[in-house]
Amino acid sequence: MVRVPYRRIAVSFTWLLLSVSFTAGCGAGAVSSPDDLPPPPADATPAPGDDVALDDWPCVDSMQCQAAFPDVGPCRFVYCDQQVGKCKTGASKDFTPCSDGDLCIKESVCVSGECALGNPVVCDDSNPCTTDACDAAAGCSFLPFKGDCEDGDACTSGDSCQEGVCLAGPPLSCDDGDDCTDDSCAPAWGCVHLPSASCVAPGCGDGECSAEETCAGCPADCGECPILCGDGICSPTEDCTACLDDCGPCPPSCGDAACNGQETCATCATDCGDCPPACGDGKCGADESCASCTVDCGSCPPACGDGKCGGTETCSNCPMDCGECLPTCGDAVCNAAENCATCPSDCAQCPPSCGDGKCNAAETCATCETDCGGCPPACGDGTCGADESCASCAVDCGACPPSCGDLSCNAAETCSTCPADCGACAPFCGDGKCNAGESCVTCASDCAACPAYCGDTKCNAGETCSSCPADCGNCVPACGDGKCAGTENCITCTADCGACPPYCGDAKCGNGETCTTCPGDCGGCPPSCGDGKCSGTENCATCAADCAACPAYCGDTKCNAAETCTSCPGDCGTCPVVCGDTKCDAGETCTTCPGDCGACPVVCGDTKCDAGETCTTCPADCGACPPVCGDGKCNGAETVLSCHKDCAPEWMNKVAQGFHGRALYKDINSCKPCHGADLAGGVKSCDACHPGWKTNCNFCHGGLDNQTGAPPYGVDGENLKTQIQVGAHTLHLAANTKKIAYACTTCHVVPTDIFSPGHIDADGIAEVTLTDCKGKAGTYSHATATCATVYCHGNGKATSTGGSAVWTGTALNCNSCHPSAQLGGNHNDHSSNCSLCHNKTASSSSVISNPANHINCVRDVSGNFTYNPTTHVCSNNACHGTETW
Repeated sequence: MVRVPYRRIAVSFTWLLLSVSFTAGCGAGAVSSPDDLPPPPADATPAPGDDVALDDWPCVDSMQCQAAFPDVGPCRFVYCDQQVGKCKTGASKDFTPCSDGDLCIKESVCVSGECALGNPVVCDDSNPCTTDACDAAAGCSFLPFKGDCEDGDACTSGDSCQEGVCLAGPPLSCDDGDDCTDDSCAPAWGCVHLPSASCVAPGCGDGECSAEETCAGCPADCGECPILCGDGICSPTEDCTACLDDCGPCPPSCGDAACNGQETCATCATDCGDCPPACGDGKCGADESCASCTVDCGSCPPACGDGKCGGTETCSNCPMDCGECLPTCGDAVCNAAENCATCPSDCAQCPPSCGDGKCNAAETCATCETDCGGCPPACGDGTCGADESCASCAVDCGACPPSCGDLSCNAAETCSTCPADCGACAPFCGDGKCNAGESCVTCASDCAACPAYCGDTKCNAGETCSSCPADCGNCVPACGDGKCAGTENCITCTADCGACPPYCGDAKCGNGETCTTCPGDCGGCPPSCGDGKCSGTENCATCAADCAACPAYCGDTKCNAAETCTSCPGDCGTCPVVCGDTKCDAGETCTTCPGDCGACPVVCGDTKCDAGETCTTCPADCGACPPVCGDGKCNGAETVLSCHKDCAPEWMNKVAQGFHGRALYKDINSCKPCHGADLAGGVKSCDACHPGWKTNCNFCHGGLDNQTGAPPYGVDGENLKTQIQVGAHTLHLAANTKKIAYACTTCHVVPTDIFSPGHIDADGIAEVTLTDCKGKAGTYSHATATCATVYCHGNGKATSTGGSAVWTGTALNCNSCHPSAQLGGNHNDHSSNCSLCHNKTASSSSVISNPANHINCVRDVSGNFTYNPTTHVCSNNACHGTETW
């Protein structure tokens, strides 16, 4: 039997039994139409939590069941089973979009009558100064809080959140106390300490690097100091990308491959990805349907079995929704519910008579008021009769006053008081609805007040001067704070002022006090037996001398003549227990005397697996149910392949064992028995749930740092740069201060879809194909994760055979590719300023100013001179005229 919550009306079991046996006027027990069913009794309102068995509810059509049980869940429908005359429930079609009302779950679908398989809503406004949360009833909320934050400027410290905004703190002091360094601060990486030209060692400039000279104090004699990442100095050629240890993390910016700070899919699609289609944007997106977004995709056409009798559905073509067809007037059969009045075509015409409900030819309002009604007063006779009104006879009754519903928006009517005439009101704060754009901050009357928190300048319930002095103020002196102050004394605050010495009136009878000397503390002296007064606590039992002997009574320890074990067990003793006297006496139980005490109820936890108990309803008595596929738990040896229904939540979790991409990568053939050879058929097409997945690289890997499909994640959930599956993918795909962004085709043959030849093969290794701009094929070793003989990591010299780099190693800097030992010609005499000879690529501080000209297979030699690349001669040079490099 199916039981569903019943919220519309309640019905007693007695009425259910009687509802199918009343007299309808055409034969006892006939239920011919919904109107024949009697209303529920007025006193049948259920208590909170009551439910009614849907299978017990009588019906004649499905609309009646739908009205009685309007809420059977988002994935079920009710209809009338005409064969038994009872309401039934059915499950909606699997994978139909649904919503169970939880605003923190999206993209749910129906599975076996339950709304399931939804994805959690990610509430993230990328603001470090808000607390992001999701409430099932209200959805996402972003509440400001007070605390520390980072504003992205390395030259400030102590940044803090104020009203949801990260405000900069005081400037950072960069004075290192060394007179021989020039101290400054760069917003991108913080303090910079460069050698000062004012501190020159004696003899500097004589061409010899003496013992007291160093590369820092005298680069003219000892040469420029090598730039070492990790030396604590952020040199001009280092930056936050090349040397995180010296220069600190890079400030968030659009294009840094990380969705930071205030960036969103709308403000920075490069980092945060394109915004998903939204319901209401005028486009029916891949994830939208007529069920989930009617405004974009249109209303769903009615379908037989959806629990609603609509469109072209009738009792003939869809009895499941509309119910079985009832006998109809005109079928040539005079059925029990028909008569000459209701169906003359089947039951013949009724003879005319006064009272038959028809005003026949010989009848008038004067001869048969019952059928023809009373004769109405004539409009215009100067009298507003009972049947006349301002609408029917304005000449007698006067013009009607303006009213709601007369299709005219009068002066006293508004959109609130009469939407029928004035139209619906536009959403506004105070209309009782939390509309789009309103929140607990902007419209508390509609969206409810924001939850209280310490620091909101209000001393809310639960906050005190101790727990939140910022809102409630500092605490005033109080008893228990260890100080005897203010109005405190030994009486009002013993904890702080100590106990008072004993005195008469302190409510304690002590220190020689008696009922005579201090009746206020010790009480009045009690009367004594024998003083001739029956007073106080004296009675006939305690003092017969003053109060006389007590008459016989129940409780006097004597079983008197009129007392029995029944009327006075205290005096006469307890009556013997007799099983079968219809009384459940002390000592009798449902076990020892069920005739008096009734049968024992079934109790889960009594160590007995009674009738009606199962491993599901009472595992304590009947033991735990064995794991089975379909119990909602991914148990034991179950996987996404062996039990989709239980292990499905792992399908889209890229770090879970049951992730789709992992299953495809491990053994794509294992998916084909259920989904067909091309995974687009079989029991269920993969395209039905995941349109476009075959060409979406992110379906199996990638998606963490960017949306190109390049790891992280790897197909086994890898997300660390030290793992070969991840390595430097992100660094290569994103443009930075040294280079442009590289496409996936630079190192791989990119497949057109998942079935492209060589894409998923038996070796489990991503093939790398390298061809640089010099026409030479670079090499890649999977064993050592190393690229070799590639131009992009070489020193740029024409004779270079290319350089090498470890895929999982640390980020490279200038010296990684251009070490001073490999620079030819007079580089070492000019290397303090690369822009002198390469001003199209580098700046005066020897950092890359135009990444597009760097690593582009062209040696840029340009400046305020003329250079012959064949003879290597510099001429027209202001520094030294003409000279061979």
